[in-house]
Amino acid sequence: MAKCWICQINEANSGEHKFKASDIKRNFGKKEIDILYINHEINKINTFKDDKLKFENLICISCNNKGTRPHDDAYDIFIEYCNANHNQLLKSAHINFEDIYGKNWRIEKCNLYKYFAKQAGCKIKTLNQDININSLSDFIVNKNETKDFIIKFEFKQSIELLIKHSKHFHLLNSPTTYWHNGESLKFGGWITNNFITINWVYGSHINNKSNFTEKEINEKVILTNADFIERINDIDERELSKAEFIYNLEYGKNKTKEERAIFFEKLISEN
Repeated sequence: MAKCWICQINEANSGEHKFKASDIKRNFGKKEIDILYINHEINKINTFKDDKLKFENLICISCNNKGTRPHDDAYDIFIEYCNANHNQLLKSAHINFEDIYGKNWRIEKCNLYKYFAKQAGCKIKTLNQDININSLSDFIVNKNETKDFIIKFEFKQSIELLIKHSKHFHLLNSPTTYWHNGESLKFGGWITNNFITINWVYGSHINNKSNFTEKEINEKVILTNADFIERINDIDERELSKAEFIYNLEYGKNKTKEERAIFFEKLISEN
């Protein structure tokens, strides 16, 4: 019996959503949706219940529901705030967590990071269930800190232009990148929800600011310009499908595994 990687006790009998159902419903409605899910391959999705939008059974029902409910709630509040205040966030290039969560911002910011830790853990376990990610489990269940996980928020100008000019709702869960730096194995990926991208990296002792509840109230956001679009414009638009065009905008200068590893190492060094 495969065990839940979070509690490491119960049977792994539940699949975490790659995108929350609330995200799908908020952006595309509940019925007759027509979206492209872009990961390693491109799939058309017609319902928010599609199995392609869920990980395999890697965690237990208890952890996926009651155990991580506060983390899901913190994510919902965060996304709703970002969507409602995008222009202000873009202008300031900072996220103020007290503006989002009020006086409990330290606790809720930590809960938000735990939401992305669950996503990252499921991504890593999808690659190989034998990989040890106990430090992520401990962080989610028992602690407010970990030295093995970092988060960095990003606004991509290319996606902003896509949404504004085409009214395209955009959700993307990137492939998981893994690489060795010496003897250390590291993993990285990102989730994009319309205007905001959340980058994550997992590896041994990569976080110099391990206690998330004590991290700054006002966090700087990466602003990525769209200068690479000139390279896309050199290609005849007829040669690119809609999905391929979106893929190019989303991945920007980080299309190859090697380019993504360099990007994630930069996030570590600047943390």
